[in-house]
Amino acid sequence: MARAAAGWELAGPQGFEAAHLLLPLTTVRTDFMEIGRRCLSLMLDRLEHTPEPGVRVTIPTELVLRESCGPAPG
Repeated sequence: MARAAAGWELAGPQGFEAAHLLLPLTTVRTDFMEIGRRCLSLMLDRLEHTPEPGVRVTIPTELVLRESCGPAPG
């Protein structure tokens, strides 16, 4: 199995095509459907009401640890 260079840890975005090739790459899983739902909800709310400046929305993500950031868990 390939390894990251000593002292280096690698991560990539969800769906990164090389995540399972030579070096299993740690990725961040994001719910893109939820992002779309929240965007649509905010857009419709702005059309129906006076917009609030600077609305903050948090979408949960999940860190999927693989060998690129040390030993795989479990």
